[in-house]
Amino acid sequence: MVRTRWFVIACVFALAGSAWAQAPKKVAASDDLTYLPADSDVVGGLDFTQIQQSSLWKKFVEPQLMSGDAQKKIAEFKAMCGLDPMTAVTKLSFGIKGLGGDTPDGVIVAHGVSKAKLTACFAKYKPQPGTDIKVDGNVAIISSKDSQPVAVTFLNDTTAIAVLGPKATKAGALAAAKGGTSLKGSKAFMEMYAKTRTQDTLWMLINGAAPMLDKLSAATGKKPKAMFGSINLGKDVTADFRLRLDSADEAKQMAAGLQGQVKQATAFVDKATVANDGADVTFSVGISSAKLEGLIKTFAGGSGGP
Repeated sequence: MVRTRWFVIACVFALAGSAWAQAPKKVAASDDLTYLPADSDVVGGLDFTQIQQSSLWKKFVEPQLMSGDAQKKIAEFKAMCGLDPMTAVTKLSFGIKGLGGDTPDGVIVAHGVSKAKLTACFAKYKPQPGTDIKVDGNVAIISSKDSQPVAVTFLNDTTAIAVLGPKATKAGALAAAKGGTSLKGSKAFMEMYAKTRTQDTLWMLINGAAPMLDKLSAATGKKPKAMFGSINLGKDVTADFRLRLDSADEAKQMAAGLQGQVKQATAFVDKATVANDGADVTFSVGISSAKLEGLIKTFAGGSGGP
């Protein structure tokens, strides 16, 4: 399912590229916040280049993509478009509301997408049965009975923007492409953003009101204001997250109460710490790629599956 979804996303960018006729403008990855909705439950970024360079990808994911129906579809797309859909996107940023529910909506900014190659591919590509693709000016709208609609256009020659959900219309896509949302104007958001390692493989800031944190609130007995941090896939795998509470006293109490669980976790990882920094409970975990590979194999029943 995941492989198919990313394959479809690559095709979506191909279709959008066919209609773009305006002069490109430069968009840096650091400017992505300008395009993300201010009312997002989750804001984050993903570096696909770092992921695909990691040993975990090469050992557990890449072999899965080199066999079966996924490989056939990827080969067909390469032959048709001269482009590998698995490397078409180098980085993306996202702002999503309702993540985890049936009708999420938001905006995705994708970097590395070749407008020229995908434009040439458009005339050849035929959508799969059950998927309707409508090109209206410089916007492609993709709809399916099994998923939320998506409207896609381009910001420049190598940057695409996709709108998901109710605003996935031509007007919605063009409005998103203008940018200027108030996310950067939020002092609270930017303060947490500054403490997040956005250069890592995956980074996220989750609003405390997001439904996806309900279980965490129930387990801890505390309603967090936010959760934010990052995961990095390098020689070792590291994760650093913060849970923001109402006060420094609450953070200190929670950190003290979690010391026992963190100590138990050190049996599986190389490093695990919990502390408090003002109103934030801070978590830091580190594990070597070799040890993590062993854990994956163990929990996969020795099959080595992803």
